[in-house]
Amino acid sequence: MSVPVMLLTTATFAAVGVAIGGLMLLVKRGDPISGPFYQASMLLSGVIVPVDILPKAIQVISWMLPRHLGYQSGARVAAGRRRVA
Repeated sequence: MSVPVMLLTTATFAAVGVAIGGLMLLVKRGDPISGPFYQASMLLSGVIVPVDILPKAIQVISWMLPRHLGYQSGARVAAGRRRVA
């Protein structure tokens, strides 16, 4: 079960990366675009702070992000749990 989840997470990250890369080619500067996107996605994914302590409205947004699901499944696999989802 962990391999399909990891492949799906990788494909989603690649799609977001291609989209941001295309936008950077268009505007010719990447830092103003990729920096805030990266920081917001790290905050909302539970990497910086646990998602459980965020307000309920932000938790709902966080649960929809692929980075949160990828981080959560990666942490479960690293902890030795067989079930990912």
